[in-house]
Amino acid sequence: MNFNIIGAGTWGITFANLLKLNGHNVKVLHRNSLKTLSLIRNNIHPDLPKSVISNNIQYTNNFLDLEPNDITLLAIPSNSISEFLTVNDLSNFKIVVLSKGFDTKSELLISELLIKKFNYKEGNIAILSGPNHAEEIIKKNPTTSIIASVNKELREDLRNYFSNNFFRLYTSSDVVGVQIGGAVKNVIAIASGICDGIGFGDNSKNNTIYGLSGLGDLACTCYSSFSRNRRFGELLSKGNNVKESKESIGMVSEGINTSRVLYNIIKSNNLYMPICIEVYNIIYNNSTPKDSMLSLMNRALKDEK
Repeated sequence: MNFNIIGAGTWGITFANLLKLNGHNVKVLHRNSLKTLSLIRNNIHPDLPKSVISNNIQYTNNFLDLEPNDITLLAIPSNSISEFLTVNDLSNFKIVVLSKGFDTKSELLISELLIKKFNYKEGNIAILSGPNHAEEIIKKNPTTSIIASVNKELREDLRNYFSNNFFRLYTSSDVVGVQIGGAVKNVIAIASGICDGIGFGDNSKNNTIYGLSGLGDLACTCYSSFSRNRRFGELLSKGNNVKESKESIGMVSEGINTSRVLYNIIKSNNLYMPICIEVYNIIYNNSTPKDSMLSLMNRALKDEK
């Protein structure tokens, strides 16, 4: 099978390598950055320094080189997808979304963005989510994830194309639920990092979502040393401001933008998500981690629901 991958970050390149190992043809669309040029020359991604990438992956910086009949994977930050699609038409492509989060301008999930703003066919869209870090998969560490689509044939085909003896996919028709799990856990992971940075320990972390795209992804993102969102939370807890913390990580932490979108959704729909509200306050309202923790602990006592 032939695949296009849009984005040459760690996730896009890891998936390109996975697909090559599975015997597929892969073409990666990149932005001609210094990181990508180094990758093409040396078959090593600068952000995956100990991992050699297949030298049989094709690279291009020209969108017109992508074939509409090939399955296309979106591996760029969720907040960049709308801008990319405004310039590049993927409406006739079958699309697999690897990004987790919301479009911050429209506050839509990525599948909703494709359908409502760009009029893409729902049956041509699939979402991949779950407890998957590029740094682990590139090493062939055993990993399980979810592929969701309303199109049963598409999701089952993708499951078969992607799965191998270290990467196992399950299927789901719950496209919205899988995306919500993948987005919200990034905000909780920031909170988890803050707890670790302050030194509160494991008892202050509480997981309430089930399934690979929820609890599985949440636990992985909250505890893994590879989690950008967790690291971002740790840096905030140690007195770094948002700008300094982002620069220190050097890669996109999706939970930052997701926190703002989620806060607006919480307020608009009168939802009860106090941890997510306090993460928003720390990032956008200059609340200190300790002040936010006290706010959480001093809420009215109630039954657990």
